[in-house]
Amino acid sequence: MTEEEWQYIKRHPETGAAIIGAVSCFKEKGGIKDMVLHHHKRYDGGGYPAGLRGNEIPIGARILSVADTFSAMIQDRPYRKAMSPEKAFDEIALLSGSQLDPICTAALLAIKDKVIGWIRGFTLTDH
Repeated sequence: MTEEEWQYIKRHPETGAAIIGAVSCFKEKGGIKDMVLHHHKRYDGGGYPAGLRGNEIPIGARILSVADTFSAMIQDRPYRKAMSPEKAFDEIALLSGSQLDPICTAALLAIKDKVIGWIRGFTLTDH
């Protein structure tokens, strides 16, 4: 990806928040609009858009960030193959406290076996 393309991609949280913000019941502070806007905000203050860190990031956005990160890891991308769920959980644990909220990360890790079972249940097999 070129730098120009990357800058364009990084605007998707703001674009999504603007679309959702047109619905009055989604506009409240900390609500769905803010979850979409801040879901790429890193717990340590990095990420985008700039300005928030730690518990300043709405809790819904921190939860969404963990889920979005895990989902991205277990899906094929044009630039890499999907990770196994087990490997993705290992990576999620490594990101706790830096990219991802440690409490939200711990909540996902606490149900790791259930999630792996659920994912395996949706895997197509040759029966």
